[in-house]
Amino acid sequence: PEKSHIGKFGIFATLLFCLTILLGILLLSRALAEQITLHSARVAFYEKDYRTAMHAFEGYDLNESDEILYKKTLVLYALDVYYEQYTVYEERDLPKESLSALFDGYKECLEKRVTAEQFDVKEEWQLYKDGFLMPLQERYGLSEEEVKIICSMKPLEYTIVLDNLLSGNTYDAVTLDSLLSGKETTMPSQGVLPETD
Repeated sequence: PEKSHIGKFGIFATLLFCLTILLGILLLSRALAEQITLHSARVAFYEKDYRTAMHAFEGYDLNESDEILYKKTLVLYALDVYYEQYTVYEERDLPKESLSALFDGYKECLEKRVTAEQFDVKEEWQLYKDGFLMPLQERYGLSEEEVKIICSMKPLEYTIVLDNLLSGNTYDAVTLDSLLSGKETTMPSQGVLPETD
């Protein structure tokens, strides 16, 4: 009987076919892995795990809806970082760091207000804002106007205010304005800080 021989072309065609199949499997696996990752990112976002969602979205060519979700994630993650810092400092009983995190978080909320409206996460933004503001109101007797003044202070004045709040002093807007403008330089050790004319 005659022996069958596979020519060079036949070998080449077989190898090409195998490589094509392998490439198709790899592309399919990659696409499947991408869809799984993006799905996990969406789930993480709706579960308010913004850190996980942000990292899962990064590095992919996102469609329009995922791109919007990614931008929402970036806004809320920026706020979540400060709130996480605040809770960690609270658990570790670090009052000055905890207080500073509240002011930093509130300031970040002010900076993200327009972006939050733009990407339709105003409700979540408001929850973070209240989360930073309420302890400042309830523990230290500060109004929102006073919190805004403190957030706008330079480092020296800001540090003075933090130290006095932690020492039990309370502030009003007039005194804070005086401190902000450099008129008020001395601080009583306890009690309500006086208003200046």
